[in-house]
Amino acid sequence: MQSTNKKFQETTPVHTAVSAWVDIIKAKGHPNTILVFDSYYFSFKSRQLLLEKGIKVCAAVTSSKFKEAVSLVDKRIIQPGDIEAVYNEAHREFVLGYFNPDPQVFFLLLHSTI
Repeated sequence: MQSTNKKFQETTPVHTAVSAWVDIIKAKGHPNTILVFDSYYFSFKSRQLLLEKGIKVCAAVTSSKFKEAVSLVDKRIIQPGDIEAVYNEAHREFVLGYFNPDPQVFFLLLHSTI
């Protein structure tokens, strides 16, 4: 998704690559197409772009990038088997958190235009 031209010290921001994928999905994708991201590539700018364009997404998120969303569920996840979720009706998305004993709690942000 991201490339670097070391000779010219150029990089392509992730949201630029996401924008290109949005164009492809709008032109060629099925209405149920879902973009999937790991936490490294999913950013606030990417989320905003996908919300604006109505593209469905499933992304791993970290508390460092999505502190507010993660803080809504992380305090309730204490032991193996704990799962918590919150729903944002305005954006039709939810954050799901679950306990992972090795090594930490993980979170997913899902957005649906359905």
